[in-house]
Amino acid sequence: MPATFRNPNSKLSEIRVLIVDDQPGIRTCLSSILMEEGYLVEAVGSGEIALSLLRAVRFDILLLDISLPGMSGLEVLRHLGTFDQLPSVIVMSANTNLYRLHHNPLFPGVRWLEKPLCINELRLAIRDAQHDNSKHIFANARQLD
Repeated sequence: MPATFRNPNSKLSEIRVLIVDDQPGIRTCLSSILMEEGYLVEAVGSGEIALSLLRAVRFDILLLDISLPGMSGLEVLRHLGTFDQLPSVIVMSANTNLYRLHHNPLFPGVRWLEKPLCINELRLAIRDAQHDNSKHIFANARQLD
């Protein structure tokens, strides 16, 4: 069941962010930070639940952990290639081999953040994602090995 957080006093409360991370502490921490900044936040712990929500609800930003049990973050990215409406995507990972993925031509509009996250970098990535016009970035996502 997704957890939904909203700051009713914010002008940003119409911007919907979906957080996908298998660690409850990270979900809670990120949700609190983004809610305080005024975003409407939902947080889930699996790729399967994330895809289900993304099919049912329009999100503006997807904050996605790459290492998830079951369906990985990369698999979620592949599935996004079949969606008509795409959120801006920020991928998080503790894997230091993100350089290869960061420069992958299949995902030119994806932002990559290394864990542990720097909150200021996260805030900047979220602000940049609000103005993202590269909704075509997953056209070839299913080709990723």
